[in-house]
Amino acid sequence: MTAQRIVLASASPRRRELIARFGVPIVVALPAYDESNLSGVPESVATEHARGKARAVRPEYRSDWIVAADTVVTYDGVVLGKPVDRSGAERMLRGLAGRTHEVITGVSVYAPHAHSCVTRFARTAVRFRPLADEEIEWYLETGEWDDAAGSYKIQGAAALFCDEIVGSYTNVVGLPLQLLYGILRTENFTFRRSS
Repeated sequence: MTAQRIVLASASPRRRELIARFGVPIVVALPAYDESNLSGVPESVATEHARGKARAVRPEYRSDWIVAADTVVTYDGVVLGKPVDRSGAERMLRGLAGRTHEVITGVSVYAPHAHSCVTRFARTAVRFRPLADEEIEWYLETGEWDDAAGSYKIQGAAALFCDEIVGSYTNVVGLPLQLLYGILRTENFTFRRSS
């Protein structure tokens, strides 16, 4: 029996690297989906965007497994997506400094020929220590804030700012592997190593 393949509906290299740990064939498909609307409950924002990305690539890949995800950062009822520019990234980092925030990732999975997708979310608490102005400036210079929910990448230099993570680390990176694995197993995905 040949290995089933996963179509990853994401341009994120981090999600690609994470899902590669499953050792199955992967195809990357870029979803034509607008994820700019951040109004609403954070869990709903993340899951609706994940569902929208999965639906966007579904017509072309009906016989494959489709996986889509969307990550938001939230604190005090504010939902943070990706910064538009450096000044937006600076505002986000100042807001996160010295406090605990949550990272929420919605994950949607379509099984082959399924009429609907399974969508769940993971939540992880992350505490940043207080940051001095020069630390924020140094981090902004790294450029890691670009294309990152909440303006940071925990797998990069931002790990130096983190005092504590409660929950899934891979969720903070952008794809909660434990959650995704559970969905795939429940939906009867057959894990076989790609050759």
